[in-house]
Formats: sequence, C-alpha cells, structure tokens
Amino acid sequence: MRLILAFEHVRRFVGAHAQVVTELAQRLGRRGHEVTILCDTVTDPALYPDLHFIARRPFHVGGSHRPAMLHFWARRVLASRPHDLVLSFHPAIAGEVMVPLFGFDFGPDRVRRGGWRSLAQWFDPRRMESRWIGRRSRRDGRVRCVAALSEGMRESLLDAAPEIEGLLRLVPGASPIEPPAEDAARRALGEETRAILRLEPTDIVFLWAAKAPHQKGGAAVLRAFSEVAALGHPSARLIMACEDPWPMHDLAVDLDCDERLRLVSRTREMERLLAAADIGVMPAERSMLGRFVWECLAFGVPVIANTKTAGTERMRDPQERVAGRVVSSTRPEALREAMIGLLNAAHLDAARRSAQAIAPSMRFDLFVDRIEALAREFARRR
Repeated sequence: MRLILAFEHVRRFVGAHAQVVTELAQRLGRRGHEVTILCDTVTDPALYPDLHFIARRPFHVGGSHRPAMLHFWARRVLASRPHDLVLSFHPAIAGEVMVPLFGFDFGPDRVRRGGWRSLAQWFDPRRMESRWIGRRSRRDGRVRCVAALSEGMRESLLDAAPEIEGLLRLVPGASPIEPPAEDAARRALGEETRAILRLEPTDIVFLWAAKAPHQKGGAAVLRAFSEVAALGHPSARLIMACEDPWPMHDLAVDLDCDERLRLVSRTREMERLLAAADIGVMPAERSMLGRFVWECLAFGVPVIANTKTAGTERMRDPQERVAGRVVSSTRPEALREAMIGLLNAAHLDAARRSAQAIAPSMRFDLFVDRIEALAREFARRR
C-alpha cells in the first residue's frame, strides 16, 4: 500500500510521540509498504535515511505552531500525491484513519490547546472541526475511523463527542521502547545501569519518568518516597527522569531524601532505566495515552498507577491478577502505602510474575499489526 503518515513536528527525542510515528513508518516500510511522512517540520531528515518526508517548513523555529497553515497546506499536498490511505496522528490533517497521539488531558477545560475534550469535538462522520483553525469548519468526508490507543482515551473522546461512537475503534497502543530480545541481555543492561547509578543489587528501585517535572504526579511520588525512606526501608531507591530535573532535586533536599534519589535528565537510553528498575510509578491523573505503563509492562516491570492513568486496563495478567498497584488517589499517603506493599518480597515477586506474563502482549510489532490491519480495512485504492 501507498501510505501517508501525518504528524506535526518530528524531533529526535526518545520518548517523544514522533518516535511512535517514525518507528511505525520504518516497520511498515520493512513490510513492503510505500510510506511517506507528511509533517510541519522535521528536525533533521538525515537522521532517518530510510524514511521519506514531505515537510511544510525546513526548520522548526521556537514554539511556532500554526495548525491552520498545516491544515490547508496538507490538503493541497494530499490532493496532488497518489496514495491509498492517510494515517493521521495530528488533528489538523484529515486522514481516513485518525490516530490521536497526544498524551495529556487538560480535564474539564475544553478550550486549552491539546485537551482531549476539545480534540474529540473535531471529529464527526462528515466533518473535522478544529479550534486551531479559528473555529472554522471544513467539510471533509475523508475521516472514516478514529483509533483510541487506550480505554481512557476512548472514554474521554466519547464523553466529549458521543456522535463519533460509530467511527471509534479501540486499538491498544504500544511503545517502540522495548527490552532486548534475550533475557540475559536485558539483565546485563540493568546491572550495568545500576552500577553507573551506584545502585546495589539488593536495592529495590522505583522509576518515575515524564517530560516535565510538574506533570504525571512527580512531586507526589517524591513526597511519598520520602515518607517510605523515613519509615526505615533502607533498600528503597528512586530514579526520576525528566527535562529540567532541578525542581525535583530542590524538593528532595527539602524532604531529606536526596541521597536515595537518582535524578537524571531526559535520556536517549530510556531502555536502560527500565531494565534497571524493579517498580514503575506513574500516578498520572490526566494521562490519555499510557506510554510509561506500556513500557514498564513490556520490560516485565510492575507499575503503581492511578485509576485515571491511561493504560491501567493492560495491567491484568491472564489470571486477572494486577501487575502492581492501582490507587484511587495521588495523595502521598496512598502512594506510600502502595510502595511499601511492593517492598514486601512476596508481593513484589507476584507482581513481577504478572508483569512478565503481560510483557509479550506489549510488543510494538503487535501494535504495527493492528495499525496495518486498519490500513488494509480502510484503504481506498485509486
């Protein structure tokens, strides 16, 4: 098939949503499809020698973001380029299959850019309406399917726009950040990373990772961890990975747990941290994607998550046992109790076995299979 994958900015960041698009394009290309990525900007096409890009602008300048320009430019390009299907990961560009790839929900505020509740209002069977193009509607019969990558995303989309129910499909997502194929290689990677971070083999390592320190409950995790440390659990350690980590460092000093904290900036080798971790912690209350949950489960790492965190529906093994803990609150005391529970060796072993049973279902190739099946179903041969 001749596939066009549409997105916004393609940046060379591990963990960026663009990584899902570029990795998907590479794997679909290896399966024999002709794949083009249509986007506003790409940081450096030379970094992707096996991919073909059509970009509106040669460089991404600052925070410039003009979805109206992207919308009308993409329409002209798509009208002039033969293709069988457009898989769009950004709402400014209409495709037969829309796969929204934003992870943060602004909750009840439906006006702010990026909120899923406003995003959902842009889809209906015959029209895509975007607040980003000045509240103007453009009728476009192209959209035939909207793929929600998590149960939380599906519920949020339906809550905002019940009329899209007939278009909506639940297509469980996965992350291209995966463990080595061999268990021995994964263990070696974890041991090497622990040595670099000065962690002992007997340490129980919690891992929290997000783009920014103020997102995904980072402060609540650190406060809960400080209480765990104060209660006398000498083996507990916490790794936090984010952009601009210094606010977390200052808070850790105030909470007197900085010696047990390993603070790193956003890393290109996220698989190292996942291989080194024993327990993931992601109590996000407004997560619509669940990538960190997917990644932990793919590495066989149990997770402490919030009932509102996307991806928690994937935390049950075939025997319906939870691979970690799902808490109903992000208060530090709730997270503290969940952490203490998994510091118990028997509880941790049981949670780890459940996560390892789930791990094969989190492979990115299975997600590629699902997307390829959607593409075959909705492709319009010309």
